[in-house]
Amino acid sequence: MNELNGLIQQVAEKSKSLKSEVEEKAIQIETLQTKVNLLLSEKAELEEQVNELKQQLTQLSDNVISESTDTIFNNRIDELVREIDECIHHLKQ
Repeated sequence: MNELNGLIQQVAEKSKSLKSEVEEKAIQIETLQTKVNLLLSEKAELEEQVNELKQQLTQLSDNVISESTDTIFNNRIDELVREIDECIHHLKQ
């Protein structure tokens, strides 16, 4: 009978120990789930920022191309004005 009581005592202690471990694991799971949710939220925010930056980059690229084209046209206009001035100068002589 003493052996049976001893075994019952061991099982009870082991079950308490396992219950404590399960409770600790449950707390860890909750903590990790909270962290996962936070990281998912941060990921969504960062993806939104990336999309905004991509849009800005596209706009800046378009502006640079536009400004380059404008510069080329302005330079060509300046050249043509100089040629016209030169032609007028020759005509006056």
